[in-house]
Formats: sequence, C-alpha cells, structure tokens
Amino acid sequence: MPLSINIPKPISAEKMPLRDHIPSPRQAARLMRTQDAARYLGMGAKAIRQLIVCGQLPYVQLKAGNNSPFLLDVRDLDRFIESRKARAAPALD
Repeated sequence: MPLSINIPKPISAEKMPLRDHIPSPRQAARLMRTQDAARYLGMGAKAIRQLIVCGQLPYVQLKAGNNSPFLLDVRDLDRFIESRKARAAPALD
C-alpha cells in the first residue's frame, strides 16, 4: 500500500492573513522583538524588559497602546554592547 502524504496548497498573497505587528522588510533589518534582542545580547527577555523600563534601552512601538510589542533597534543594542565593553588593566611589573 503506497504511503499517502497530504501536502497543503500554497496560499495566495491576497488570502494571507494580515499581520500588522510584523515589521516591514526594511524595519526588520533594524528592529527586533524583545525575545530576539535578548538572544542578540545573550540575556533573558525579562532582563531586556527591565532595561527598557529603567530607561537603559530605548524602544519603538509602531502602534499606540499596550498591545503593541516593544521593538528594539539593532543600532541601540550595538551601542549598549559598546558602552559595556571593558579591558583588563595592564599588569605592572
């Protein structure tokens, strides 16, 4: 008996559900959601939210209201990294 695989048909662009929370391709290059920013910085999403609340990380909200996700600019994340770089003091002989 041959194996039957059910492959779904592709959805045309007109029938795809609209998702206004997904940034455009241009924005996607710069903006990331909290979880992605957490991975980028190597910390947890809760720590990212705390940095936002404390004013240490600026954020973008594309829509007004509490349901709009925090988006973080990769340039701000890079500045955050640069501001926390440290070098060991040279050893004195």
